[in-house]
Amino acid sequence: MFGFFASAAETRRLRRELKVARALSTRLLQTRMAEELAAQLLRRHTRDFESLRSDFESGTLTRGVLIQKTTDSLAFYRRLVLGHDLAPRRILEIGVKGGGSLLLWRALFPQAAIVGLDVKPPLTGLPEGVVTLQGDQSDAKLMKHIGRVHGPFDLVVDDGSHVSDHQRLSFVCLARHLSPGALYVIEDLHAVAKSGTAGTDYGDDVWGDFVRAVFRHFQKQPLDDLPLEPSLRPLVRRVTDMTLGPRQLALRIGLPAERFGPAPEDGASTPD
Repeated sequence: MFGFFASAAETRRLRRELKVARALSTRLLQTRMAEELAAQLLRRHTRDFESLRSDFESGTLTRGVLIQKTTDSLAFYRRLVLGHDLAPRRILEIGVKGGGSLLLWRALFPQAAIVGLDVKPPLTGLPEGVVTLQGDQSDAKLMKHIGRVHGPFDLVVDDGSHVSDHQRLSFVCLARHLSPGALYVIEDLHAVAKSGTAGTDYGDDVWGDFVRAVFRHFQKQPLDDLPLEPSLRPLVRRVTDMTLGPRQLALRIGLPAERFGPAPEDGASTPD
């Protein structure tokens, strides 16, 4: 098509440039289409979860291996994934029930090694790269063993017993097995408000004081007057930022544990 206007060599050069231009245009169009599609999918997922709220709340969708997350929890994780640009290599979830949330992490982070802990974990039907362990998060020796063998973790999700003392112990035991920059998420903080109803006892609220202590640390204010759980006090300085949801707390762990000497008191009775 260039023969009347250019030499054979010039024609070949122009054809090569046209081919490159077409490839660049195609890639740009594909990128724009992918961005638009991703935005539409995110909006559609949000609408879908909102429309399924009654099914989630009634338990219709959470009795089997489907995702054991409420709509506000899913929205919270969406903010974490998008806002923190997450790309974890090792994930631990405490409390996995049917295993649906493990599949969610697998879909979001296909290259990650994922460990799920539960008193009655799912043992079959999970994809390669997903390991389930049986045990109780109130067992300090077990939690530290998991950290040593499977860590260091880039993302930990505590969706286990929701007992505040179990949550605290797990955080204390796993803190030394977190990568710098790891996210540590604690779910269902509202459970402590249910203590004493229908025979339940989720313990005292330890996370309100911890959040206050971290905020005071950010302000470079003293912490001595705060009624902070002693085993949590050394960990305040390791938190570099926090994200709060209606029932969730995400802590960014920014400094290595070695900077802070021996493990806190919960680790003293068991070998690290």
